[in-house]
Amino acid sequence: MEPIRQPLHQVVKNCIEKQGSSERNCPHCGKVLKPIELFSEVIGKFQVTPVCKCEAEREMADIKRFERAKRNGEIHEYSDDDQMVLMATLAEYETAPGTIRGFQVIQDFTRGIEEWGAKGIYLFGENGLGKSHLLSAATKELRDHGISVVYTTAKLLIAHTRKPIGKWIT
Repeated sequence: MEPIRQPLHQVVKNCIEKQGSSERNCPHCGKVLKPIELFSEVIGKFQVTPVCKCEAEREMADIKRFERAKRNGEIHEYSDDDQMVLMATLAEYETAPGTIRGFQVIQDFTRGIEEWGAKGIYLFGENGLGKSHLLSAATKELRDHGISVVYTTAKLLIAHTRKPIGKWIT
């Protein structure tokens, strides 16, 4: 029983140091939080002030944001952001004949990303129509909302996913 006493005591001590053991107000909603007394056969009686539900929810949201940002950073390694149109926005895009449908699809995609699920978008057409502008603007908008986006061309995507071929030994 002794080997567990020290680590458990340290966990309780850290919890008390973080949350305190006296009455306090939640910094978010103002709710009065009163300490509770607990007992453990390992460390005896102790008091700790529990966290408010909104504090716990915010902490979980922060953890999820951190994990998403970390995952997005790993995914963005495959993105070719240097190919993006720097100042592109959907609001500034000017449609031309042959581009209206692409613009509508991009708007629908960015506004209803949840309904699209794991589907992506591939635009094709002649040079100068604004494909890069549209995709750059959509990428920025989605990333601003914490959604992971890989911006790349078909040629670079194939280069990123191609596995190196080893030399054949004869």
